[in-house]
Amino acid sequence: MGNEGERASLTLGPYANDSFRAEVRRDRLHASADIVSRVHRGHPSDGLADFFTGLAANWKGWSGQREWISFERDLKLSAQSHHTGHIHLHVHLNHGAPPSWELGFGLGLEAGELERLSTEARAFEQSARAT
Repeated sequence: MGNEGERASLTLGPYANDSFRAEVRRDRLHASADIVSRVHRGHPSDGLADFFTGLAANWKGWSGQREWISFERDLKLSAQSHHTGHIHLHVHLNHGAPPSWELGFGLGLEAGELERLSTEARAFEQSARAT
């Protein structure tokens, strides 16, 4: 989202110890933060896969906003569905408590991408259990 030609991305890096790296890029902006994982703290999952699975299951749309928030609230994903089959995913990332920096931006998704994102999120969480 943003001005024409601008590209934004969120990449989740591999698990190490009890966290994973969230990396955001948008044009010349690059920020990253280590996100504490509940997977290594005895919880069955972070719920990230469940979040995307729920979006994919309701690919025709939903009312309101759906959210996923990390264990320490430093990464937040909010999804809204539009009747056109498009999904607006807002990403909010911050570092530190209180935050020393924070940023937010939107990504546009097609409903057809949700199943792939759900599968990738499930594999991502399973990789945490393997480490």
